[in-house]
Amino acid sequence: AISHHDCTNIVPLLSLTCAVAEADWHTCLAYASTHAPSVIPALGVHPWYVMEASDDCLTKLEMLLLEHPSAFVGEIGLCKCARDVRHHSAGKQAVLQKQRDLFEQQMRLAAKLRRPVTVHCVQQMGPMMEILRSLLDEAIAATTNKQSSDNDSQQPSDALSYFPPAMAFHSFTGVSEHVTRILELETALYDHMKVPTEERRPICYFGFSHLINFIMCSSEKSARKGRDAIRAIPLDRILVESDVPTSEDMRLGTAGSIAFIASVREMSLDHVAKLTAVNGLTFFRSLGRGNSVSST
Repeated sequence: AISHHDCTNIVPLLSLTCAVAEADWHTCLAYASTHAPSVIPALGVHPWYVMEASDDCLTKLEMLLLEHPSAFVGEIGLCKCARDVRHHSAGKQAVLQKQRDLFEQQMRLAAKLRRPVTVHCVQQMGPMMEILRSLLDEAIAATTNKQSSDNDSQQPSDALSYFPPAMAFHSFTGVSEHVTRILELETALYDHMKVPTEERRPICYFGFSHLINFIMCSSEKSARKGRDAIRAIPLDRILVESDVPTSEDMRLGTAGSIAFIASVREMSLDHVAKLTAVNGLTFFRSLGRGNSVSST
């Protein structure tokens, strides 16, 4: 959620409401429609619910996304702490593999339809990076071959087409090394495209919430690593999140996130509020961004 407060008024929030399971896609769309245009829907299968997904969930998801061109993809990702990882009869490895498969498939769908994604990743940064690296390697190999042979007209000619137009790591719990590796991957993508530095738009963003990244961060070691990660992120990639289940708590949750980031980065509340509002709007405006870097 994005809001800006000054001494005279409060500008209404622009927020993203994310589905987590196939069963609540229509509920999410209905809620967003009721509160349009201030609420944007995101549809996807969260890693906690992959074992409940139907065999044709991706077909259903694509149909709904085509019917709702303003919808994002999310919340998707990987999570070692999901209940099914510990308790599902299929076993831990089967559940984690299903998470990885469905995450990659949803990433490919988001790239195909040019939809931004919101990503949940808990204790799975290694597998997450493997999937992102695989997509990068595929993009580089395919577009390199495309330059020398035009036999496959169905193959995208732009490496950026293999990734969603923007990715937001929701309530990011990685460390500074993960931030560096993610941004290095983005740099490698742009380097392959030979895009001048001044023309490179952010693809990867990192979101933080007061609840997950501050209140629930119980150990000093984890808190320190979290603060170091925040300091490692370029200012134009930081997002603040409410990460709350009810609309009544959005403003308070967002304000808490702003205060947390301001404290870590030693910046004023107003500066962080304005900065992250711009970042959030830039993330939202990536919707539908085409293959060409110069397209709008």
